[in-house]
Order: sequence, then structure tokens, then C-alpha cells
Amino acid sequence: MKNGIVMKTTEKYAIVCSDETFIRIKHKKGMQQGQHIFFTDDDLYLKTIERRTIMNGYMKFIAVAASLLIIISAGVLLGNDPYTSIVVVDINPSVQLMLNSNDIVIDAKALNADAESLDLSGIKGMQVADAVEYVTELAVKGEFLNIDDLVDDYILVTVISDSNKVTVEKLIAMKISKSELLQSVNVVSNEDNEETLKSAKQNGKALGLMALREKYGLAENENLGDFFSDPERRVAFENNGKIFDENPSNIVRRIDENLDKTDLNDEEKAAIKSEFLTAKANFMETIKNMQVAANALQAARESGDQEAIDKAIAEFEKAKSQKDAFEQIKDEVEKTKDVLMNEVEKIKENPGKPENVGKPKGVGKPEGAVESEDDDEIDRLEDEAERLEEEAEKLKEEQEEQEELEEDAGKPEDAGKPEGVGAPENPGN
Repeated sequence: MKNGIVMKTTEKYAIVCSDETFIRIKHKKGMQQGQHIFFTDDDLYLKTIERRTIMNGYMKFIAVAASLLIIISAGVLLGNDPYTSIVVVDINPSVQLMLNSNDIVIDAKALNADAESLDLSGIKGMQVADAVEYVTELAVKGEFLNIDDLVDDYILVTVISDSNKVTVEKLIAMKISKSELLQSVNVVSNEDNEETLKSAKQNGKALGLMALREKYGLAENENLGDFFSDPERRVAFENNGKIFDENPSNIVRRIDENLDKTDLNDEEKAAIKSEFLTAKANFMETIKNMQVAANALQAARESGDQEAIDKAIAEFEKAKSQKDAFEQIKDEVEKTKDVLMNEVEKIKENPGKPENVGKPKGVGKPEGAVESEDDDEIDRLEDEAERLEEEAEKLKEEQEEQEELEEDAGKPEDAGKPEGVGAPENPGN
């Protein structure tokens, strides 16, 4: 028996997050987004990617404009130093932890001014994973990190080690599975080298961000949220790294708590919550599709089978088109999220606000009353949520109709494509 959180439902199946994996199970009466359910292998919805039509425009995701970053780096040092490894936790504050051969912290140093405001004296003697959690807790208490707002936070774990890299990664992974705090963020594991650490210190930069800029082309004006909200770059990163996604139940909690701070009615709250959860589920499904397509393309190229290569290229192009559709709608979804967060901040700053502030048009307002700028913003939020919901429903219906047509006709994957549609002349170069 397994359990998970329902992230999205359709007439045929539901997408459930279970054990940090997004899977499809057969739809059952009464299933709802955010619901905690139990299921068995018999409930799995089996459908191969070759028979599945990849969605072309249904993808929506809450882009993060101001994502906070926690970067964790572990490294083995050379020479006669009394420690064998280093872990750097970058949240801005940035903290360096020195470990002995048993992965116990024997010293801790503040690497920037923000870190100097933290009391690091209690870290010595902690096991590395406990120390990472402790630094995160200090960042929350110091208001450098907010795990209750609608911003997705990331922890990047960069391991530099010849001997205990796997040990450090396993210790942190085990801690994540038990830590409510670390499950409130997205933990990312990566590898690097000691030269990058030295260069980061010399240039006064965060180690993890500098590594992403050098290895994956993260632009100077981009943050970690920009990087990991891009399915293609995320898939490229996961070829060498690993991502422990935020616990879905915490995502639901954040959404509910922030919506409860507004004066929106239950129907409006449900609509916005559905948009957010559907966006997250669709984003994770796009990631999975791109991973499968990229792996299939690599295997086909290694085999040298041209027919297999052409087929894999076509699948990869489908996955990329889904990613492109996501990029087109990302800004609109971000604006909707920002409006909601602004309303929450206004209510927090003005708890004694007039009855109408934060309510949709016409609610609690005498006939003929003049609308304020706040009312206009709420009207825009309501209209945007309704438009996105209608678009999602339409695209969902088109996808399911296409799937049924393919199943009934049993047609080849490329049937119905206009002549010339397919891979670019020099794919992958």
C-alpha cells in the first residue's frame, strides 16, 4: 500500500506525488486536488510515452521572480588540514562548515556579513545533515528565508569529494526524509571541485550560483528560481545532479494559508488553488517527458539506428514544444501570483482595512460605489484566474480527444503530421 497527494485530476487518471515521484493512477470518484490518498500497484494508470500525446500549451507554472537560494557544497581538501571535508551553506547568509572523517562539524565560519549576524557557536559537534538543517533554521529565524509565502525556495548541495561524497549525500537525503523544515524547500544535490570553491571566495560570490553560471549558462540577471523553472535546463542539470522536491503537502499548506489571509470567497480561493496545483503537476509532467525523451535520444544515437534516432528526435521535439508553450504563459501566471502576494502584504500592513479591500467586484459594496485601484487589481486577478482555468479545460479536452483518436485508430506515431514537420536539420548540435 502506497500513499500520496493528488496534484491533478482528469477524467481518466490523476497525477499523484508519492515518495518524491509524480505518477499517474486511475481516476476514482471523489478524487480532489490536495487530497491525501492510499493506493496499490493495481491502481496505476499505465500508458507508454509512445502512445501519449504530449500537451502543447496546457503547461502552466508559478515562476519565481525572487527565489531564495540555499546552496550546500561538500568538498575534500588536500594537504595537512585537520579536517577532511567542507560544506558551504549559501542562503545569503553564507556559512562554511569544516568536517572531520566522521562527517562531524569541527568548525564553522561566516563567509559574508549576513552570516556574521547568525550565532554559529552551537553548530560544532553536529553531524553534517543536522548542521545543514540548523543553518537553515537560523536563516528562517533571521528572516533571510520565508518558508510560508508563495515563493519556491531551493537548497543546492554541491559535493566535492574523492572519498565521502556518497556518504554526505546519503546523510543529507536521510535528513530530508525526516525533517519538516527541509521538506519545506527544494533541495538540489550537485558536484563540483575545490578550485571552484577557491574562485568563489576570491570573487566574493556564492559557490553554487557561480557553478551554475559556469556549467549551465545561468545569466547574471537570473536567479535559481529562473533556472529550475525552465524544464530543459532542469533536465540538463539532472543528468549529473539530483533534486529533492518540496513536499506536496507543504505546497498545499502554503497556498491555503496565503489564500486564507485574503477576503476572497471560497469559490475564488478554490479556483486559484486549482490553478497553482495544476501548474505544479503539469510542470513535473513536462520534466518527466523531457527526461524520457532525452534518454531515448541518447540511447538511439549510441545504437546508430537511424530510424530509432529519427523517432527519438520527434519525441524530443514534442517535449520541447511543451516547454516552449510553458514559457509563453509563465509571465502571466507569475503576474497572477504577484497580485495575490501583494494583496496579502496589504492586508498584513493594514489589518483594519475597509470591508471591500481584497474582495472581488461587487461584493460588500453599495450600488454605484466608485472602485479603487485595489478593487481593479482584484478584478484583474479574478479575470485572469478564470481565463487560465477556461484555457486549461479546453486544452485538456483537446488532449484527451487526441489520445482517444490515436487509441481507436492505432495509427503510427507520425501519422497526421504535415510533410516536413519533425527534427531540425542538425538536431542536438
